Amino acid sequence: MAVLCPPAWGPVIAGMLGGIAAGATSAAVNGAGLEGILQAAALGGAMGAIGGGIYLNYGTDSIPYMIGGGAALATARAGLEGLSHFAAGFAGGVTGSVMANDWLANTSNNEAGSAACVEDDPLKWNGRELSATDAKGNEIGSWGGVSGRTGSTTSQAHQRIRGYGPIPEGGQYSVNPQSIQRWSDLSWYQKALAAVGRGEWRGGVQTWGNTRVPINIQGGTVLSRGDFFIHGGAYPGVGTGGCIKLQNPGSFFRYLSGQNGSIPLTVKY
Repeated sequence: MAVLCPPAWGPVIAGMLGGIAAGATSAAVNGAGLEGILQAAALGGAMGAIGGGIYLNYGTDSIPYMIGGGAALATARAGLEGLSHFAAGFAGGVTGSVMANDWLANTSNNEAGSAACVEDDPLKWNGRELSATDAKGNEIGSWGGVSGRTGSTTSQAHQRIRGYGPIPEGGQYSVNPQSIQRWSDLSWYQKALAAVGRGEWRGGVQTWGNTRVPINIQGGTVLSRGDFFIHGGAYPGVGTGGCIKLQNPGSFFRYLSGQNGSIPLTVKY
């Protein structure tokens, strides 16, 4: 399910909050009562949201037109008094917009904010393919792969078998670009252990490829399993013990390296 994400909708929300501040300030400076202040705040919020939407689509080039349009509308509605309303509220509107944008930026950059901003299941695994979608749900990349040992199926019975079946559906998973692990970063000692099936990278690049990322389990039903990764390695080989092995991991990890924050992963067979 799509959720309004602060980075994309910030101008609209900030415009609304700034418009509320502008309308309320304008009415208060011009001696309006509480009812007048509330009405002005509501109108300012609506107009500010519209202005934020224009900014979202047309960028900073639209700002002079929004300011000019607001001043012209105010003058047309109430002459010089209306223009004074607009001027009086403008400082409050700018202040409100700046404060709102700063708050939204901070919210979107922290871990909780990123987790709350889910963009239509950015990563999906269907048993044959891992796909990535943008904020509008459009597919922007896909990578063929396998999960589970050769001969396993996506049945519930096989999903329960540790070290044999595919990654279980029903779990709440995520991956984080900051957690990407690279073979080249391992010590010579760990590489030596890998050659004899031991250490942090058992089996070496033949098993894992040159790059891997752990799949975090946030909750859901994982059938008492875990320690999953997305990785490369000899393809398809003997499959995996539940990880997702990609046929073209280099392309996927280039995509993942360009992302920010924790990315939800949906498994649905």
